[in-house]
Amino acid sequence: FELEHGVENPRIGYNDRCMKEVLRRRSSVLGKYAGFSDLFVPVMRNGHVGGILAAGPFGTAQPTAGEILDRWRGLTARHGHLSDPEFASYVSMTLATVVFEGRHLTTFKSLVTCFAELMSGEGNAEKLMSRAERARRDLAEVTFVARMWEAARTMVDPRTGRILASEQREPHRHALGITRVPEHALVGLVAGDKDDSDPVATLLRRDAFQRACVRLARAQGDVACGRVGDHGVAFLLPAERSEARTRSALVRMADRAALVARQTYRLRLHLGIGPVHGEGTLPLRHQAALAAAEEALSRGVGTVFASESGERPAHVLRGLRSQLGKLLREPPSSVAARFDRYLEVVAAHSGYRLEVAKAHLESGFERLAEPFVVSGALDKKGFDGLCAALDQAVEAITTVSDLFSAYRRIVLDLQQALEQPARAHKERNLRRSVAFIHEHLSEPITLTQVAHVAGFAPTYFSRLFKERERATFARYIQDLRIERAGELLTRTPLSIDRIRQLAGFSSAQYFHRVFKRAMGETPFVYRSSGPRLNRGEHAAKRTALPRGGR
Repeated sequence: FELEHGVENPRIGYNDRCMKEVLRRRSSVLGKYAGFSDLFVPVMRNGHVGGILAAGPFGTAQPTAGEILDRWRGLTARHGHLSDPEFASYVSMTLATVVFEGRHLTTFKSLVTCFAELMSGEGNAEKLMSRAERARRDLAEVTFVARMWEAARTMVDPRTGRILASEQREPHRHALGITRVPEHALVGLVAGDKDDSDPVATLLRRDAFQRACVRLARAQGDVACGRVGDHGVAFLLPAERSEARTRSALVRMADRAALVARQTYRLRLHLGIGPVHGEGTLPLRHQAALAAAEEALSRGVGTVFASESGERPAHVLRGLRSQLGKLLREPPSSVAARFDRYLEVVAAHSGYRLEVAKAHLESGFERLAEPFVVSGALDKKGFDGLCAALDQAVEAITTVSDLFSAYRRIVLDLQQALEQPARAHKERNLRRSVAFIHEHLSEPITLTQVAHVAGFAPTYFSRLFKERERATFARYIQDLRIERAGELLTRTPLSIDRIRQLAGFSSAQYFHRVFKRAMGETPFVYRSSGPRLNRGEHAAKRTALPRGGR
């Protein structure tokens, strides 16, 4: 993200400062930059620093919604919106970054220090390896959730469902607390909450709930826990001595998950319990549980029990596409979770092949959206805007997981448009105005002009824009132009005057004055020395900038 937005030079300066500090102190340095941490450890040889081992980035605490938004503004000078594919990707990668908290941070430092001492060739290698192994076992706790999710995904995939049942994988299962091979499934889907005013905080709450379910499964023992997109969880349990006991174990697990969702995370969980009779495989029972959870969600009930089904994913896909076209009759809050179910089946059927998945998702989205457009629940202009955003997001995608994320964001956008039409209409128009600003930044831009693009009266647009971007229209334009000028100064050989023009400053005198006040240096010095602040620090310095731009 730093490379994409031309702010890589400040990180280079941060790395240099940390390494110089290692050389000066001859000891480890824990650096922090842009909300993440890095560890720099010296490799000592004969009392001198022969090299430096660097590890990162990692977190030292789970971020809050406010912290993520602040980091994004520091990177891009923009306010973050989950409808922005790039910001949504940033949030996803942030949540996937490993976090070392409390004693685990100390253990991680010990592990990296062991590696550095082994690299130096000094010290007792056997003792160092023993110490490193103890640290590695302790740190396995940090990655437990991610490993459990991956194991569960493997178990319910028809192509890989037998792998973890192999005797060769027994140590891997035991490391996850699973001594008996799971054979049965229950799935829970979280309903959307139209009263949530902070979508980032809501996303983090769902993520925290999914992680809590892993801890719940671990405490139960012999239970695997996986994710169902952004909106659900799956519990995989072994068979008990009788069908009645198996069914009872599934119900208890469902009740505990629903209690955690409601009491701790203020979420409504709708559960589907897979069939316990017959000889069905775990992937098929998982699909049946998914369908039952979807039924529970659409009916607004807590739990639905599935019947045995021998349908293959291809048949299920056709049925699901047909059901997507009937969501008009159901509460809008169920749209995103129902589409997550469709994504799960597409993943199984496509074998994670990108082009196959694209075709199924395009067809499913059209089937989902068409009734809303025909009925007038979603206006054609709004639908065209959603499709344009989807096309733009999908164009550069190279992995199936990113493809699924793009569709999840668009379907969530569709759900919000149905739940709160006026609010969604404003958001789409404001998004169009921001895109217009970025495309025409080098040209003269007026508030009246952009308000017309957004379809609002200038005064009303000014107020809406400030609420959305946490900055006045004039300040937003000025900040963007300063950032573009700084990027061009450090990344191109263009003349300063040409850069001024490309950044949208019509007056050289005004450009030099505003740039120096924002960055602390003239454009010439800034180019010579390279930027020394990240964008968040720049933003903090801009409180004294004159209003307006030229």
